[in-house]
Amino acid sequence: MRTFIHTCLIATAAALISHTTMAGIALSSIIIDLDPTAKPYTDIIVLNDDKAENAYVAVDLYEVIRAGMPDEQRNYVENPKDVSLLISPNKFVIPPGSRKQVRIVDIKGPGDSDRIYRATFKPVAGESESQSTGVKIMVAYETLILRRPSKPNYQIEVSRQGDTVSFSNTGNSAVKIEDVQHCADGQSIKAEDCTKLGAQRLYVGNQWQVVSPVGGEIFYQQVDPQKRQGKSLR
Repeated sequence: MRTFIHTCLIATAAALISHTTMAGIALSSIIIDLDPTAKPYTDIIVLNDDKAENAYVAVDLYEVIRAGMPDEQRNYVENPKDVSLLISPNKFVIPPGSRKQVRIVDIKGPGDSDRIYRATFKPVAGESESQSTGVKIMVAYETLILRRPSKPNYQIEVSRQGDTVSFSNTGNSAVKIEDVQHCADGQSIKAEDCTKLGAQRLYVGNQWQVVSPVGGEIFYQQVDPQKRQGKSLR
């Protein structure tokens, strides 16, 4: 799975810049996985690691359509009722060195397939910061939110042709493929000279291809919220 960290430069009176400071927040988690059998909500803790100033935080929510596809779309959500996901509060102030609990609630309940969202937690300039003559670097964090379907089917099809190995998600929920390795015939997966081929999160309908040495055996881990399975392919 890929983590997105956006760095924003906020400058006022650029000709008078005299110093640079950091405004820091941290999140307890950047991946939220809402299982259909669990409670329809979870909490994220947002920490202000600045010991001197308040952190002013705003949360932007995006619905992800055709996740992982070349034509993936991220649609900004103005009304949470339109997508049945609520983040509360979505604007707040955290005193220096303190933390804030933010609740993510699925209003509608699980459907037939994954619903996928991205939430950006971003520091914004407060009144005192907006009058500063310096530059304040603010780091925003993007959180992946997965709402699993009512009856998850974690189905991955794997094929191999020549030097190409293809992984396809033919189920209705996202699966992670981890620790993909090529080992020569007769080699254990623990052998030091096995070739590491990477890892990937596969959303519904996604296909991932890796180039591998011909022959030998492909080992990989198929991971979903219920289990981790070690598999292989010749």
